[in-house]
Amino acid sequence: MKGVSSNIHSDPLLGAVLKQLDIAVFMWQENGFFQPLCSLPSWFNQLYFTKSLNRANDDLEYYLGTHFPFIENFLYDAEQVWSERQNSSLRSGLWTEDVSEYQELYLEAVALNIDSQPVLLIVNETSNFDLRHKVFQNARNLALKNEKLESSVQDHQRQLQKQLEKLYKKDRLKQQLPDEIEQESSAVLICKQDGGVEVYNKALIDIYSLNNDDELQRHSLLQKWIKEAEKQYPEIHRVLKSGKHWEGEFETHDAKHAKKWVRLTIAPSTNESGEVQHFICIANDISHIRLSISEIERLTQIDTTTQLPNRRSFWQYLSTEINKQQATPTGLALLYLDLDNFRRVNDDLGPKQADFLLNTVATRLKRCLKKNDYVAHLGGDEFAVVIVGFTDQHSLATIAQRIKENIYRDVSFSDFTLNVGTSIGIAVYPQHGVKARQLVKSADYAMYHAKEMGRNQFQFSSPYSRRRIKQKLHIEQGLKEALRNSEFELLFQPQIAIGSTTEHRLEALIGWQHPLKGRI
Repeated sequence: MKGVSSNIHSDPLLGAVLKQLDIAVFMWQENGFFQPLCSLPSWFNQLYFTKSLNRANDDLEYYLGTHFPFIENFLYDAEQVWSERQNSSLRSGLWTEDVSEYQELYLEAVALNIDSQPVLLIVNETSNFDLRHKVFQNARNLALKNEKLESSVQDHQRQLQKQLEKLYKKDRLKQQLPDEIEQESSAVLICKQDGGVEVYNKALIDIYSLNNDDELQRHSLLQKWIKEAEKQYPEIHRVLKSGKHWEGEFETHDAKHAKKWVRLTIAPSTNESGEVQHFICIANDISHIRLSISEIERLTQIDTTTQLPNRRSFWQYLSTEINKQQATPTGLALLYLDLDNFRRVNDDLGPKQADFLLNTVATRLKRCLKKNDYVAHLGGDEFAVVIVGFTDQHSLATIAQRIKENIYRDVSFSDFTLNVGTSIGIAVYPQHGVKARQLVKSADYAMYHAKEMGRNQFQFSSPYSRRRIKQKLHIEQGLKEALRNSEFELLFQPQIAIGSTTEHRLEALIGWQHPLKGRI
């Protein structure tokens, strides 16, 4: 330990070079603190003393793990490097720290084992990151020059959706669409729950190359869309049955069996009781702005909002890791996260503030997980974490609890503060699924169960959770049919107070006379 320390301290030029390169250098001590090996950059002192609430450090003892959760998690892997006999190194990957409300640093920790000396570098990559980000963005813009057009399609669909919802509530869409909607380039379809067509515009006929209106009336486009979309979005059934808004992009076929890509939004229209009665669907043919599959896989693995791996990358990674587990089992678990009440945030605050919240959640997720843990943003308010090499369910519960606590902290916007919880479903390979799709469905059911248990909780997948959610969705669907078929009846039940004859009461109940199961 003396060798490395004395060499750096005795070489002021080397210390000056490291400081100029924005690198803070420390020696790890066995009692848990870090000793700086040269003069520290000003950015590090400002950051550390802000976190530690100290303005001076006369003892030169820096408790990095205490004040930097990301480093605390990284130390688990770093100590393995430092315990080895040979020289080696390990990088943490980038993480972010807020110096102030307006300044954010991109940092990377590097654990070095130099002749059995445990050295830690903290490198400020902010300027390099900005440069790399600009280069990447320029390359992306050249390769995906139609991305802005795709984004404008998305924004237009959302605005049109809101316009249609308002018109529907005013009973202006029952028979025909207004002229401005009829002339829309976006295809519009309003249908019943079972897919029965109510109204639509000409763009829908054009996209699907239908010869006449009768073809559309004979087939349920809604069911066709759901079947095509579930290959990429297996949760679509659960989302629509629970009355939530859904949107996505997927491959489809028109009436002439030609392949096309569409971007589709489906929004439920509910009555005063909150029951879904109709679906408002908007579709756009985006085939002309899609790149080849190879280019998409190469260039669009990152979600632009959070800079995390996106849905496509997630499915590839999960499938690959499951294949590895079949050859060499080391333990694999999937944590499926859904932010609680995010739609309210999106509706009340707008998309920009919602994106800010998603970025904050993404940063907190990365901070509280190890480098080898995989985190992806699946779109909307859903995230996924893949853990490989865990020990037991207790360790997974510890990770889920840490995630829950890290996310459920105040998020400061420009003029207010809020916090957001997350519901987490956990599925373990192979107990809860031997294929990627099965594992995702199991985690999705467990997540939905966690929401039912009061939100901001986590639940492991179990036969009960799957059965409970399926049963609930089945009952919800059955109740809607029972309402249409007049299967409810009013019942009166006497309430009797033992020992008293002065008061008599009746309790009014609603009974459900199920055609197959009898009285429910």
